[in-house]
Amino acid sequence: MEEATNEAYEQLLRNWNFRREMFNHYSKALGLLMLDDAEDWQQRRTLRAQLVEATQSLREASERLQFYEISMK
Repeated sequence: MEEATNEAYEQLLRNWNFRREMFNHYSKALGLLMLDDAEDWQQRRTLRAQLVEATQSLREASERLQFYEISMK
């Protein structure tokens, strides 16, 4: 039982780390694009949408991880 609990926690942690990496990737890409003088509004809009999705996904993963950590106590 404890092993299954540890595996579930490890999976949640990997999921959170993946989502954090995606958030960082989109955040950095959007920041670089905003510094660029190019007027590619479609690309900026797409990156902003991806960043919003990554932010929401990271928030949800964080909530699941926190809930799991609290329930383990």
